[in-house]
Amino acid sequence: MPAAISQSHTFGGDADGVSFWMPAIAVTQDEQTVVTFQTSNPNSFLSTWFTSKSLTDPAYQAPTALTTGTCADPDNGGTGFEVRTGDYVGSMPAPDLKSVWISGERLVPIPPEFGVPNCMWETWIGRAVP
Repeated sequence: MPAAISQSHTFGGDADGVSFWMPAIAVTQDEQTVVTFQTSNPNSFLSTWFTSKSLTDPAYQAPTALTTGTCADPDNGGTGFEVRTGDYVGSMPAPDLKSVWISGERLVPIPPEFGVPNCMWETWIGRAVP
């Protein structure tokens, strides 16, 4: 079966200081798309957000938070133990084919014990119903 691109959309950008990266996309049986991605900006910490769009919608909906980060220091104060992020974002059609399972991570604080860093990542899983 030949493939073709029937539509193309751009969202996000750095004009407002908001960064989106590591996107994942899934499509339901009704041709609704869900895009999950990491985000951060000068006023928020590493978080996972998502957006969706029906086939006939002219644009994607405003992004919604799956989870919001609460820790500001991904390099842990120069301890040499940097928190790697961005490897854990996903979107996959749910078994009902009408919704999408989404996953991503965020930075959260932990107590500084035994040289362990002040920030670590958590992975969250949710369900988007476009």
